[in-house]
Amino acid sequence: MAGRYRQLCVDAYAVQHPGQPGPQAIQSVGGHLVSLLAQIELNLPLSRSAALLERGVRRKGLFTWLTPPTFDSAHTVLFMQANLGDPAWAAREWAASAWRAWAPHHAQVRAWYDELSRKLDARSA
Repeated sequence: MAGRYRQLCVDAYAVQHPGQPGPQAIQSVGGHLVSLLAQIELNLPLSRSAALLERGVRRKGLFTWLTPPTFDSAHTVLFMQANLGDPAWAAREWAASAWRAWAPHHAQVRAWYDELSRKLDARSA
């Protein structure tokens, strides 16, 4: 169970610190947004989220730069630090807050998820 909450923290931190447009930043943010979608909205197991993240990051050219949102009302790593008494809850809240901040791009992230999911399922079949 701790692995899932660690991944939520990694994903939240990554999408809140997108860096500048460039191949590494594009791959990182795209992969971590797909991972957040899988975990926050679809409640998929960590193994599925991790497989999608890995596949997305390795697949060059799928992701494109998304203009980062402002995170003015989003939780930050400080929220996590302030709520260490319940790290599972705090990680989920932080990750959900980071995911909500990217709402203008959710349709694009869902399209990436759909493509990665189809490819992953075809590979497993």
